[in-house]
This record gives sequence, C-alpha cells and structure tokens, in this order.
Amino acid sequence: MKGLILGAGIGSRLQPLTNEIPAPMLPILNKPLILYIIEHLKKFGIGEYKISLHHLPEVIDSYLGDGEEYDVKISYSLEKDLLETGHSIKRIPSYFDDTILIHYGNVLTNIDLTEFLYFHKQRKSIFSYAVIENQLLKNVNEISIDEKSRIVDFNFRETGIKYPFIPAGIFLAEKEILDYIPSNKKFSLEEDLLKTICDNKLPAFAFIHKGDYYKIQYPKDLLEINLQILKLLAIAEGKLVFGNKNGISKDVLNSINSPVFVGENSTVNKNVVFKGPAVIGDDVIIDEGSTISNSLILNNTYIGKNIEIENAIVYKNLCINTRSDYGIYVTDSFVLAPIVKIKLSDKLKEISFRLIDIILSLLGL
Repeated sequence: MKGLILGAGIGSRLQPLTNEIPAPMLPILNKPLILYIIEHLKKFGIGEYKISLHHLPEVIDSYLGDGEEYDVKISYSLEKDLLETGHSIKRIPSYFDDTILIHYGNVLTNIDLTEFLYFHKQRKSIFSYAVIENQLLKNVNEISIDEKSRIVDFNFRETGIKYPFIPAGIFLAEKEILDYIPSNKKFSLEEDLLKTICDNKLPAFAFIHKGDYYKIQYPKDLLEINLQILKLLAIAEGKLVFGNKNGISKDVLNSINSPVFVGENSTVNKNVVFKGPAVIGDDVIIDEGSTISNSLILNNTYIGKNIEIENAIVYKNLCINTRSDYGIYVTDSFVLAPIVKIKLSDKLKEISFRLIDIILSLLGL
C-alpha cells in the first residue's frame, strides 16, 4: 500500500506562521509534523509516498528529499492551482495501482492502519473515512452511518441536524473513486465527495477511530500539541528537562520545576524563569531575566532581557497570543529578533571585500 500526504494547502488559519513555514513542517518538539506522519505510517509497512505541494514547496522538498534518509521513497505532485483535496488524487491516476492511504498533512493520530485496512477490504469499500466522535457537536462535515458503518448521510454546516461523527483526515481509496471526481474543478474529499457518495449510494464506509487525535488548524492547536506531548514525555520518562541541557545556565537548570524541551545550539542565560512547560527550538537565545510560561519558541529566535512570554508562540520577531490567535511583529530587536546564520566562508568574503575597499581608498583608486 502506498501513501499520499496532502500538503498543498496555504494554511490560512495558521497565518502568519505559515507565511514562512508550510503547515506540514510545523514542529512538534522540534521535529516537523510530516515526519511524525511518515514514521507512524511506516510502522504499518507503507514505504512509498507521494506528497502534494503548492505553498512553499521547496521547504518540504529540501527537508525530506527523496526519502532515502528516512528509509522510504518519496516523490512529489506539484499543484499549480489549488483545486481542493479531491483534485490532489484525481491528478495522479497512475499512482493508484492498489489501495491508497490518504493522509492530511496537518493531522496526527495513532490510528491502527492494519485494522482500518481490514475494515476497508472486508466491506469492499471504494472509499473509507476514518472518523472521530463529534464531541463538540460542531456542524462541520458531520457523518451519519448505518449499523454496518456505511455512510448514509452527511451534514455540512447546517443547523438543526446533529450527526455523531466527523472525518479525521485519513482515508483509504480504491482507483474506482476517481470516476466520481471531476477534472479541473474544485472538489473536496469531505463536503463534495460525501455528497456524491450519498447521492449515488456508493459503497463507502466510516471507520471509527477512538485513539489519539490532533489536528493543527489554529496556532493554539500547535501550542497545545507541543505542550501535551511534552507533559506525556515527562511522565513517561520521569524527568523534566529534555534536549540540550548544556545550553541552559546552571542556575536556571536547578530551578526548573515543569517540563522544558531545549533544542540544539540554543542558549538559556542566567536568571531565566520557566513558570510553566515550554518548548524551545534550535538556535534560540533567551537572554537574562526573561520569563517563559506555557509557550513555544521556534527556531532562530532571540528573546531579549527581562521579557515575559506567556501562552504564546514566538518565531523570530513574531509573537502570537494563542488565547486570541492574534499576532504582532515586534520591531524592537532588543525584545524579539531573528537569529541569522552566517556561513564562515560568506563572512570571510565580506571581510576580504572590505579590506580591498579600504586599500583601494588609501591608494586613491
């Protein structure tokens, strides 16, 4: 079985974070979400992947490459126009030589794919949805199923009707489903395909997933999954500090009483206080006297002296309050700033050019 990861979306609800980082590359404990997805699917024998790309494709491509580093095979489907998730599978019919596992690029679960595939094959389904319970009773893509788990109705943002399940963003598909997806037209795997399935009474089924489920749709979701997994890790391993301990000032290290993850090449200076759990990315500097609580600091970020960060995501000079999903860019580099890596060779070239300029000016040339 092959895998298709849908990573083309702009991630508008995650902006401005996704202006520089595509949603599948957003980090969980400093590792991109898409890598967690691949590692989970690989456990069930999926070794070949196609990833749909559109927004910032070079970021994903340059990180994953052909997949050799991760012992999988990866190719890409570059979409010039965004025509929804249905178009992403319609445009690659040659990839369908067997059942295909389709996975949203902003979803993380511990779904048992062996059980899901057995469910799909046993019912001779042409398209199966992994679904979760609609606990909040939101009117978004709700699904109704019969006693055999066949999809019989759906409700898309309607009022007055409440169905118990919603799609989890993971699907199993047979090539036959492509006959019901139009070409060169916006068509989603949820609203549009569900309507087609119900209108045509197609053999499509819903597999109920009762395990872990995370969907990163808003900045607060990204913070929540990072802190939740960090807390679980702390409980499992019985310790509080993870990652690069050497970068933490000794007085700070001795005062930590909540889980903290610190990335590579990061520095936490003296008198910094962690009042709550925190995840610190790679190449981060937190200067003296600052306070960090329930926050995520992404790579290449400088936090100045005596700055208080709480319930926030910070990336370079961007600070997002996750309670309001409101972000601001800070122009004072003594408060927040990006850390720019400079190659030694580039620095030497710059120095050489300056020396040449000085010599030429002294010679009057």
